[in-house]
Amino acid sequence: MAGTFEAGIPAGRRNSGIIGTGSAFPENVPYAHGVANFSSNQDRPNAFLSAIAAALRLIFPVIVLLTTFAAAYLYNDTKLSSLGIRGDDLTLGYLLLPTTFFAIQLTNRRYGPGHAFAQIVVTWIVVAAGLLLARNYIGEVALPNPFPTTRLLGAFAAALFLAQTVSVIVFDGARGPRWWSAPVFSSLWGAVVFCAIFYPAAFMGTASAWLNEMLLGFGLMAGMTIVLTLPYWLLRPLVRPMPGFGGY
Repeated sequence: MAGTFEAGIPAGRRNSGIIGTGSAFPENVPYAHGVANFSSNQDRPNAFLSAIAAALRLIFPVIVLLTTFAAAYLYNDTKLSSLGIRGDDLTLGYLLLPTTFFAIQLTNRRYGPGHAFAQIVVTWIVVAAGLLLARNYIGEVALPNPFPTTRLLGAFAAALFLAQTVSVIVFDGARGPRWWSAPVFSSLWGAVVFCAIFYPAAFMGTASAWLNEMLLGFGLMAGMTIVLTLPYWLLRPLVRPMPGFGGY
């Protein structure tokens, strides 16, 4: 078959007498000429349509991930201490951060890691553009008051982006017959990466008791991971993997 493909001869129509003796395929056979160019020309519109379809498939996942970002932002000023949970610097918005992993996991389950990573990148681009527009044209009304310092904002963005990326990789590696392995390990490793990067980068060298806050924050994110396994389980019949993922 390999020799047939390379020679440009249709399978089942190979002339064993000619090829076997090492003779060149007759030049008067029209199929032998232009086959490579014909295939490449046919592939171009197919590749373009595939790219358009992939971009359209990103719209809903990006909207879902943006919704989780918005929920975390809207409740960023609600202190967990007011709800009876220890932690002076922890907010309800922080507790909702694992929902971003949840949104990415559903995309990863359906379309795979490449699509999930594209979802992350596009969402962060939209968030960054939205913050810049809000700061330049709307003013401080649309932003937290006081606005986070550059160090705090940079530490948070870098930590969450890397945590989400790691969660994509872990989910893809853990997907299998045990339906809970991929979402649980994905979120737990995402929480580890986020806490390990965010707290030292944002608070090391300050008077904040950031180590205690980091441990408490990880515990809350781990607890939220367990809670989110229920909606993940309920959505599994609706969000089925595309062919090629073994049904997991």
